[in-house]
Amino acid sequence: EKGSREDVITAKSPELADDKTGCWLSRRLEECGLPENYKITYFNIAQGDSLPELGNFDCFVLGGTFHDVKRPCDEGRPWQRPLEDWLLAHRRTGKPLLGICGGHQAMAVAVGGEVTRRPGGIAAGSLPVKLKP
Repeated sequence: EKGSREDVITAKSPELADDKTGCWLSRRLEECGLPENYKITYFNIAQGDSLPELGNFDCFVLGGTFHDVKRPCDEGRPWQRPLEDWLLAHRRTGKPLLGICGGHQAMAVAVGGEVTRRPGGIAAGSLPVKLKP
C-alpha cells in the first residue's frame, strides 16, 4: 500500500526512480559476475503498478511482501486477487518463475496451498538449490 516500505524490498517506485535501493535482483546478479546481456523490469503491484504481460518476458522473479499471504479474500489487499489470477495464467505458460519468501507463498496459495504460522516459531537460513532440467 502507499506509504509502506514494500517498495524498498520489491522494486523501484516513482519515489525511488533514481535510487538503487529497490533493485536487489540487479545487485545480486552483478555480485555474481553475470554478464549484463539481460534486461530487468521492476513492477510493484502494491504501489499500483499493473501486472506484467506474460508474453513480454522470458522469466519472472516474484519477491516478498510485508503483508500476510493468505487467500486473497481473507487478506483484503486489492492487489492479491489479480496476482493470484496472474499466477494461475503464468503457470499455463511454462515459463520460469522464482518465488522468494512471500512470492513462493503466493504461488502456493494460488494453486490451493495454505500459509500458516510455524508451530516452532520462525525458521530462517539458506539451503543449497539444485536445478533440474
